[in-house]
Amino acid sequence: MHWRWTAGSPLVYKVSCTVGDAMMIQLKSIVTSNVLHLEVEDSLTTSLTPSSEYLASLRRNAIRRVKRQKDATADVYEELTTLGGRVYMTSVTLGSRVYSLVLDTGSSDTWVAQVGLACKDPFGNTVATTSCKFGPLYNPAVSQSYRAYNPRQAFSVSYTSGEYLEGILATELFGIGDVGAGFAPHQIINQTIGIVQQGYWNGDTTSSGLMGLAYSRLASGSSSIGYEAVMFSL
Repeated sequence: MHWRWTAGSPLVYKVSCTVGDAMMIQLKSIVTSNVLHLEVEDSLTTSLTPSSEYLASLRRNAIRRVKRQKDATADVYEELTTLGGRVYMTSVTLGSRVYSLVLDTGSSDTWVAQVGLACKDPFGNTVATTSCKFGPLYNPAVSQSYRAYNPRQAFSVSYTSGEYLEGILATELFGIGDVGAGFAPHQIINQTIGIVQQGYWNGDTTSSGLMGLAYSRLASGSSSIGYEAVMFSL
């Protein structure tokens, strides 16, 4: 259905209200003649929701406007680990050490929890680090490729679950591809990541952080320092 306005005589409102069989009320009022009639017509030509093909074309056009790798398929393979079919993790290297990161298609930040993390409960109180249930914690002091931004760039991210994390942004050598199989990474890039220093997190005792797979513009600090999310750096 769609609405159509046409010029006409004064608009008349008429309302009938029936309560059971006992009462009927009719209200009638005439307003100024400087009005337009509102008519309702049955139509299927102008009120259709966008088709799936049209929405797909919008997505394709959006993808063309962002940086993409030249190859149709990247020659990088990595095994995934799952927890109950709900959470998927992959192995990567940061510096020279292997960590497990949760894959998240709804966010863009890649981050890892560092040694000395101040773990918080849902109310912001500091609790034992083990309460956040992270896997092995990242130690920037033992990495020769770790570089914090100067001047300091703050990192902050929150999730609909109520979890939140704060820290700084830094660059680190990020490796992926055959890491889970025990081999050296197939591809290594110098990647901006979040170094989590405090926050509330309900982890799985296996993963040390998260790898966001969404568009770069959603990432923390991407507008200020202009870095690419992992998916567009590879």
